Amino acid sequence: MIPMHSKLFDKIKIYLPEANANNSDAPVWSDDYKPKLEGWGSKFSERFTRRYSFGTHDLRSYVVTQMMKKKINPYFLKVITGHTVPGLGKVVAGYVQPTLEEVREVLELPH
Repeated sequence: MIPMHSKLFDKIKIYLPEANANNSDAPVWSDDYKPKLEGWGSKFSERFTRRYSFGTHDLRSYVVTQMMKKKINPYFLKVITGHTVPGLGKVVAGYVQPTLEEVREVLELPH
């Protein structure tokens, strides 16, 4: 599950309709794994940039910036982005885990 704003999910359902009914644990981009990056979706990201003239990280940066302006707790940013929180040890980070529902509530806040 990926927490995202409902309006973004509505757009994804338009451009990637199979994502709406996909309840599988299999990656959406099963043929797009990059071992060097240990991640999925790099080809999708490249196509996205060519298609829409801005990158997926630009979208991510916008969301994080809006959340920072609203003074959203950094632990939520950690869950959404997967990045570390400066000054937070690994042990403490393991204790502070917002639920998926709490993250969704934060994402739905008006901006």
